[in-house]
Amino acid sequence: MPSRWILNLEVRPGHVDMHHLHGVMSTLLGHADGGSDFAVCPPEAANDGSTLVEVRLLRDDRAVVDQFLAGIVDLDRQGGMMLGKRSSQHRVRLQTQSGSVGGPLVSLLEARSWHDLFSTAAPLQRFTLHFESPTFWRSGKRQLLMPLPASVLRSLQQRWASYASDLAPQLRIRSEMTVTSLRGETVAVRMSSERWTGFVGEVQYELEHPTEHDVETLGKLMSAAHFTGVGSMVAYGFGVVAVE
Repeated sequence: MPSRWILNLEVRPGHVDMHHLHGVMSTLLGHADGGSDFAVCPPEAANDGSTLVEVRLLRDDRAVVDQFLAGIVDLDRQGGMMLGKRSSQHRVRLQTQSGSVGGPLVSLLEARSWHDLFSTAAPLQRFTLHFESPTFWRSGKRQLLMPLPASVLRSLQQRWASYASDLAPQLRIRSEMTVTSLRGETVAVRMSSERWTGFVGEVQYELEHPTEHDVETLGKLMSAAHFTGVGSMVAYGFGVVAVE
């Protein structure tokens, strides 16, 4: 089932390279082909000087969670993971209170099945989407930075189609969704040798003259947004959103 986890790393946030973190997660979950069934949030500083990284597993499969947890424990036993930026490459330990494997290497924040998200979602006609990390969409070789309603809906519909294909056909919205308020900016992020730009801020959306079906459907679509993120490269820390 989709789940959110916190990793505690013995390193300052500025020393974590998201490209390396993506590689570690891909290895843990067996994605040798570069694919990813996870999303991550940018690192944040903890009160004790360590770093917290939220990892979101998207597959409705207990075996994926077991593989993830077993891999984290193995990494700790092996002395950590290589995450440092090129200018300060070093091995990063997972933080524990006691130094033992039983310490809080990783802690669970939330776990919900896709069917549970679908069946318990509240109807939604208008909402605010907080873009907490740079967000962008790809169109060929171009980066699209504007959080257009169609782009947001398409991102979420694609996520549902990937992880809950039996439910996805029921998540089509016919009413038009418009932007009623936008406040934000574009932010540039350097990752390894590449520079990416995305939108950060908040946008209010609303369905115009919706049917009851579309209001219910929008609620179901948005119920997964805090797990999946929106836009491109969510496995590298982009596209983190919160719904209000």
